[in-house]
Amino acid sequence: MNSNRRNTLVRMAAIAALPRSSVAAEAEARVVSIKAFGAVPGADVRPAILAAVQSLAASGGGTVVIPRSGLDGWQLSGETRIEASNIRIELHDLTCP
Repeated sequence: MNSNRRNTLVRMAAIAALPRSSVAAEAEARVVSIKAFGAVPGADVRPAILAAVQSLAASGGGTVVIPRSGLDGWQLSGETRIEASNIRIELHDLTCP
């Protein structure tokens, strides 16, 4: 292994070993499904997505889960722009609560 590659790997390992901030760990632990904000298959879920994002953004961040919808699928109308920090949106193939 050449020295440049070895040095890069050592730096990456050092960064990975750094402790995560408690804020980042808390934000990662907060996970909400759009179903909890009123989303139902076959109806416009834009309001539920935005409400979930706003809820998490107000508490420091987290993950919004869009679960597999079933037969009718999720409907999303209009442009949806999300501007929030520490928010992750995940599309799940599994049924979520």
